[in-house]
Amino acid sequence: MPSRSLFALALGLAVLLGLGVYAYVAWDKAQPVPVEQAEEIADQGQLQLESIQQDLETQLEGARSPGEAEDRLDTMLGQVLFDKCYELTELHSAGPSAETERLRDKACEEYRLFVDEGVVPEE
Repeated sequence: MPSRSLFALALGLAVLLGLGVYAYVAWDKAQPVPVEQAEEIADQGQLQLESIQQDLETQLEGARSPGEAEDRLDTMLGQVLFDKCYELTELHSAGPSAETERLRDKACEEYRLFVDEGVVPEE
């Protein structure tokens, strides 16, 4: 009988300890962030935002106009590349395999590069 009450006491202490730890963690998370730390976090966020903005501007500078991409869609090569991508996508959907996936990915990437950047695939 004494082992039962000892077990109950140990279990009760473990539960109380767990609740205490939980309450401390919840209290600690609710504490405000010091001003210096908040300013440092804000500065880091600003640097990341500026970096992202610079990357986007660089991409936009190198991007071609949408009209050029649309013009490439209407070319004979654009249609051939689209058809190849579409047919291999259908083939892969009908019977998925590593080979059909590889061929589909290659064909669709060639189509995307041609339309977006004007890169003619090597054959």
